[in-house]
Amino acid sequence: MGRRDPYEGDAPSGPGGAFKMMSLLGHSRHQSSGTVGFFIKSLSVSACSSVVFGISSYMCLSWALGPVLPFLGGSAFGFVGGLVHRYRVDLDEARLMTVRYPRVIEHHVRQVEPMELTSTPGGFEAWLAGVPGSLKRQGVLVAALYSAADTISKLQDEEEERILEESYRGREAAAAAADE
Repeated sequence: MGRRDPYEGDAPSGPGGAFKMMSLLGHSRHQSSGTVGFFIKSLSVSACSSVVFGISSYMCLSWALGPVLPFLGGSAFGFVGGLVHRYRVDLDEARLMTVRYPRVIEHHVRQVEPMELTSTPGGFEAWLAGVPGSLKRQGVLVAALYSAADTISKLQDEEEERILEESYRGREAAAAAADE
């Protein structure tokens, strides 16, 4: 059996092929399933956005500028717009999940960037206070969100199950009280 990179082995359902591709580029030591997941999702969203904006620009402006320039301009705008949109949406979701599941996100921040929290006096709360002014911290938080996606999904499923169970018990109690 071949030796696996410990970062690849610890990844919760990480995309194995993408890990191998990133290791060929020489960056496997700092890649978590969160980072690779963000790369893949960002590129796919941006590529789709690029195609849509490129074709739309071609259809609207080809009569005035020819077929090539509108497509190139629209594609570039769509790609950058898709990247920015994906980043902003993910950052908002990361902030929301940090409020709902702070210990899970803290754990995954430590997994994604092990030295990040040790260099900040005051712990995770102090580190979070610096997130709005630091692009690096924002990136680490987004990568931690992707890394924690499986755990957060399980927690949300358990929470939903509890809500359904309480609702079911409430209806049973109401029906029993009405029968008396």
